[in-house]
Amino acid sequence: MEWDQFIFYQGHTLWKKIRKKLKTPSPYYGYDLKSEEVRIIRYLQTLKKEPVTLILGGETISLGQNFLKFPEVVYWFVSETISKKFVRIFLAYLSFLFDRKQDLITNTAIVSGSFGNFFDQFRMFFKKYPGIVADWKDIRKERLEIRKKDRTQYKKINSILLTAQTSVTDTKQIFPAGKDFVSQSKKQKIQSKESKQKLDPNEAELLEVDEKKIEEYTLGHNFEKIETVEEFDGQWRDIDGEEDMEEEAALQELNLKHIIRTEDPVHTTRTSESGSGTLLEIADVRDEGKSFTYSEWDYKLKNYKPNYCSVVEEFPKQTDVGYTKHVLEKQHSHLIQLKKKMMALLNQTRIKKKLVAGADIDLDALVDRYADLKAKISPSESIYMNPIRDISDMVLYFLVDLSLSTDSWIQEKRVLDVERESLLLFSECLEDLKIPFGIAGFYSRTRNYNQFIHVKKLSESWTVARDRLGPLSPIGYTRVGPSLRHTSSILKETSYKQKWIILITDARPNDYDQYEGKYGIEDVNKAVGECLLNGIQVYTLAIGTEEKPTIPAMMRNASYQMLFHPERLLDSLQEFFRRAIRV
Repeated sequence: MEWDQFIFYQGHTLWKKIRKKLKTPSPYYGYDLKSEEVRIIRYLQTLKKEPVTLILGGETISLGQNFLKFPEVVYWFVSETISKKFVRIFLAYLSFLFDRKQDLITNTAIVSGSFGNFFDQFRMFFKKYPGIVADWKDIRKERLEIRKKDRTQYKKINSILLTAQTSVTDTKQIFPAGKDFVSQSKKQKIQSKESKQKLDPNEAELLEVDEKKIEEYTLGHNFEKIETVEEFDGQWRDIDGEEDMEEEAALQELNLKHIIRTEDPVHTTRTSESGSGTLLEIADVRDEGKSFTYSEWDYKLKNYKPNYCSVVEEFPKQTDVGYTKHVLEKQHSHLIQLKKKMMALLNQTRIKKKLVAGADIDLDALVDRYADLKAKISPSESIYMNPIRDISDMVLYFLVDLSLSTDSWIQEKRVLDVERESLLLFSECLEDLKIPFGIAGFYSRTRNYNQFIHVKKLSESWTVARDRLGPLSPIGYTRVGPSLRHTSSILKETSYKQKWIILITDARPNDYDQYEGKYGIEDVNKAVGECLLNGIQVYTLAIGTEEKPTIPAMMRNASYQMLFHPERLLDSLQEFFRRAIRV
């Protein structure tokens, strides 16, 4: 930074401090976006699926192709929580409007009204993001309180929403190269130099871990004191699981020409949704056993890769009667209460309308018939309705993620343990209600090795199958698409009218080969669409400690629920059942 720039910067900073002290304190919470700049940028990049630069300062709000202009501090609501919720929803709304605007030919379309009025847009926004409705209700309560006390502030908040359509633009800004305005030519030289240090996926050599050599390894002294992965030959000390996120930058100096794969449990990881896949694409390898092949969607090609993935069915090699007995004894009273609740849900009256004959008149159908008569259109004779409690045409299939991520602990509970226990108790209830169901676990090691583990087939007795839950353990990766398609093919062969797949996962598609990031997300979304075309509904329960932006993208055409507390999985299954019997 030059001396004149430094003086200007210091003077500007001092002026801001003086102005802040002289300013009359606001009765509303001052939300400083600078303090959460990184989080906001990640949030925007998740919404827009492209890099975004945040420009804080002034009073202007504007969202473009690669930037967001926003005031550094906003005073909108009294509560800190409501202020942050409103900003988060408002940014999502701006992103929604930006996506909508891309379909328009001219900018004047907004003004002319072809973009739709505010209420139409907001309804569409809620439909796209149903998860924000609860937060919006909280915001609405405080807005009404503000309207009673401060009409000017109320109008200001409304103006922000009503003018949001004019805050989106299709312009793109070019930002200076580097922190101190490095010239483009100098930046290119730096990038050229750095690129030599980066890993070229095509040059990478895959080295498998030799477990036998690890066991036989004899402790020796390394006189050079430093050992890197540059010359890894399959022999090493045990992998250290301590936190090393801060040292990650130092790895950039290494010549990473070798890739090491291991299935040891992870400790701290950093994930990214911005990538389009991992390094390697594995050649075709077909298992000699019974396998099924499925196509996989490539969003870059905008086409399927035919017969690209292999799914192999298997049964757990062990059973654990002791586990089943222990859980049922420990949760005996809870299980009785759960059965009563589900029976009560089932006994609630459901109505089937528009019948040719029935116990009562369907008033809606009768009004439609009257309108048809007035319009001189042949009226429908289906004007009756009947109370029903028929669930004989429903079938459920639970698809459970068994990947290594289920070995993680959340709220002092291991994810896989909660999955097994919840499924055991819920399945006991389904068995009592005579509702047919199946359970399968899945994991993967490349596209050629997708394991589909039958815990309970649709035709099997639950009393025999339930002892297979105990031995399930975390293994492999999470290639969701092939297992989802295989489950769909199983249900497609059945004659039930109402078919459900309940996917229980950590919501992050990944695999040994190419499946991370957008590639995996788009394939899962495509697989869900295929299920719907086959008349099969998909409901996803995503377990995790933070909001996972992959879920809305993966389940654009399906229902889902985020579970930040694993112990609520059983309650979520019960809530799903309540919804399913009313479809």
